[in-house]
Amino acid sequence: MKKIIAAAVASAFVVPAFAADVTVTGETEMTYVSTSGSTDAATNADNIVVVTATEEIDGVTVSTSIVMDQDAVNDSGDYAGDGSTLSISSGGMTLTMGDTSGGMDAVGDYTDVSPAHGGFNLDGADHAFALALPSMNGLNVTVSFSPEGAGFDGTTADSTGVGVSYAFAGGEAYYGQEEDATETHTSYGVKYGMNGITVAYERGNDDNGASADEASTGFSLTYKMGDILLGVESQTKQVDGSAKNEDETVTFVEYNLGSNVDIYVANLTNDVTGDSDATTVGVEFKF
Repeated sequence: MKKIIAAAVASAFVVPAFAADVTVTGETEMTYVSTSGSTDAATNADNIVVVTATEEIDGVTVSTSIVMDQDAVNDSGDYAGDGSTLSISSGGMTLTMGDTSGGMDAVGDYTDVSPAHGGFNLDGADHAFALALPSMNGLNVTVSFSPEGAGFDGTTADSTGVGVSYAFAGGEAYYGQEEDATETHTSYGVKYGMNGITVAYERGNDDNGASADEASTGFSLTYKMGDILLGVESQTKQVDGSAKNEDETVTFVEYNLGSNVDIYVANLTNDVTGDSDATTVGVEFKF
């Protein structure tokens, strides 16, 4: 009887450890980069493992994601640079705490389509708290903030944000705004796809307070044909008082080998002072 009682007591502590639904995902990416005027290099573009645990408690969903990110060179992954988060969901509303996407970061970034290089400049920052409101007829709203003092790793201090997106047949549009102690950022964009072709446009403005303001424009065009994805991405940044814009253009081809393995070639043409053109060949495996 004592053994039975001891086993029952032990089980009371062991069972909750298995109550949550635990999954492991991630990605690894290897690249070979050839940069004009410099030596070639082989890099780990992304080495990421994400452990996610989810549990249902009286109609409330509680989940956490623990991100182990080794590096983020030529980052184009979904997780790179993010820290751990804890989310509580109920009634279509989700509160996320930790190093999570701010309201502006939760929407847009439509023109960041290349597997390497490029990227829209005003896609928002990570905040400590984000609240996603219930979706209504394709309309989604996320609000966020970080306190003035120390926050979770990776979050932007003393900042607030809001992001609004609206999905329609074949596409989506968004507006985002973010403020911190000295700057105000806004961005908006739209994307539309049909018959394997997707086109996207974004525009953002950065009010830097006493510093020079900036404006960013992104454009992308992709065509998917079976397992092959062809694309071009153009990113422009204009700084007040500067006689010349900073322009980046990336053309790429990506081939899906099946399952979660992709190989790609991306060529960067750079019109940014001090930066060089580059070609990257990469292999990415997501699991």
